[in-house]
Formats: sequence, C-alpha cells, structure tokens
Amino acid sequence: MSRYEKMSKFALTTTLDSPPRWLLLVFQALITRLSFVRAFE
Repeated sequence: MSRYEKMSKFALTTTLDSPPRWLLLVFQALITRLSFVRAFE
C-alpha cells in the first residue's frame, strides 16, 4: 500500500462523520490523480 493510499484512508476514516459526500469524492479524485501522475514521472 502506497503512502498516498494510507493518507487517503486515514483522512477518509477521520473525516467520515462530518463532511459532505462530494468532499470525500473530490479528495479521493485528488489522491488518485496524484498517484497517477507519480506513476508516470
């Protein structure tokens, strides 16, 4: 498991109680894009 996945999982579990669903989706998309970019560096 990559560091990005760990971070996203941690952030998702810690913020799951309060924030709106779209915020989680946006955050997840950001993490996915980050790791995608890193894969092609």
